[in-house]
Amino acid sequence: MKKKIIIDGMPLCDVHSGMQRFMVESLTRLDAMLDIKELKVEIIYPSNREIHIPELCNIKIKSIPYFPKIYRYIVLPLYIKWNRGIYCNMANGEPVKKGSIICLHDINTLSPIFGFSKKEIDERVKRFEKIKKKSKVLVTVSETSKAQICDYMQVPKEKVKVICNGWEHMDKIVKDNGIFEKYPQLKVKEYIYSLGSIMPHKNFKWIKEVAKRNPNLIFAIAGNMHKLGNQEMVSASNILYLGRVTDEENKALMERCRIFVFPSKLEGFGIPPLEALACGAKIAISRASCLPEIYGECAVYFDPDDYEVNIEDLEKQAIVGVDKLLEKYSWKKTAKDWYEIFLAAVST
Repeated sequence: MKKKIIIDGMPLCDVHSGMQRFMVESLTRLDAMLDIKELKVEIIYPSNREIHIPELCNIKIKSIPYFPKIYRYIVLPLYIKWNRGIYCNMANGEPVKKGSIICLHDINTLSPIFGFSKKEIDERVKRFEKIKKKSKVLVTVSETSKAQICDYMQVPKEKVKVICNGWEHMDKIVKDNGIFEKYPQLKVKEYIYSLGSIMPHKNFKWIKEVAKRNPNLIFAIAGNMHKLGNQEMVSASNILYLGRVTDEENKALMERCRIFVFPSKLEGFGIPPLEALACGAKIAISRASCLPEIYGECAVYFDPDDYEVNIEDLEKQAIVGVDKLLEKYSWKKTAKDWYEIFLAAVST
């Protein structure tokens, strides 16, 4: 019996964010192109959870028995062994056996910007060591992340494959303009919009400081609050914290914003600016991490530590090549890249 790819569906049981988006969009398109005669793919998840993914035709979705404490270390490895499977985790997870395929979106959590304790850092170091030892193939989402992974983990470049994000999910989303009834302060093309979880590396301190210097401008921030980002939550009359918004509300906000800003200091890929470009927004992003690599001339850049930046000057700068960028990054290409990696894995 030929080996098959067994994908860990546990991340799809959680609230969806960027990594879950990456999984869903990759897998739904992989499902459409899959030839089950040459490649079999299965998604498994614990029976005590509910998985959130559209119905698939060629990829099987299966729950397996859940037993506390031993699910990951005994149940999962045994299931993979008995089914002649190659384990794949697409969301920064640890391998459960040798020869795994792991998508490590980034290693940013080692950065001191998060303020983790030595114990927490040591735990992450051990996890990365386990990923290095037990992975047959490492996947990441940008050349910048690949360089960091190869340098830190001391793995050969040929072991790390780059599979980028896409944007076409924005086409399927029907915008919800009801968000503007909730927040009447948000006038068409008069507010500055940003999206991301409120965490230190997202650098919402930049917005806080720039907003102080521009009391006449309205800044809107959408995204989940995180305990590590509490220090960035301040009371300001011209900053609106919208909390988590729906995909439909987000699309409406992106389409109607004056400019979309993304001050993040650390990213694996940074998908929100790509979504904003797909909605026709102009983007101003930090000159940091992988962002210049991904967005090239399609963005206006600023120093993420420069709080004196002039928003109007950013708006005046030209961007070019958006259509070419949207052609370059697509979920169809993402799925094709996964297909090739999976096919190579079961063929060796």
